[in-house]
Amino acid sequence: MLHEVTHQLLAEASGLSPQRWMNEGMACYFGASRFSGGTLHAGAPDPASYPVWWLGELRFDSAGRPSLENALLPTLRQLVEDSGPPVAEHVNGHYLAWWSLVHFLMEGDGQAHRRQALLLLHRRGDPAAFQQLIGSYAEFEPRWHQHLRALARARDARETP
Repeated sequence: MLHEVTHQLLAEASGLSPQRWMNEGMACYFGASRFSGGTLHAGAPDPASYPVWWLGELRFDSAGRPSLENALLPTLRQLVEDSGPPVAEHVNGHYLAWWSLVHFLMEGDGQAHRRQALLLLHRRGDPAAFQQLIGSYAEFEPRWHQHLRALARARDARETP
């Protein structure tokens, strides 16, 4: 429900109309955060939430590219520019990519990108704004993939008795 509330707050309360990757990524970021003791721990993934539960099925090839259900996740360019394969062909991979990208922007590298991510949100997640505020796709994508791999490893470590 928090996922859907985030969409509503972005559209109605803030007046923002982010592009799909940013809209879904933010909704997943909050919706997949741990809630305990009456407090939302934004950015702390709840392993039982969608799409976080897919981390256990994630695989990485020799180049470090992530795949899910035998399909590579969309590239950073494909996500930000909404130019990849249709979402319907690989819904779970898209949601995992959207969530993990926004999670990296908000939490990765010691929250180094958080300020720029919020500025990017106000610019709707625009591709040109992404490259201006965050950096080139080529430089940023491997670091996002490393973050995603670390999230998967942390999940596996919690699962191992």
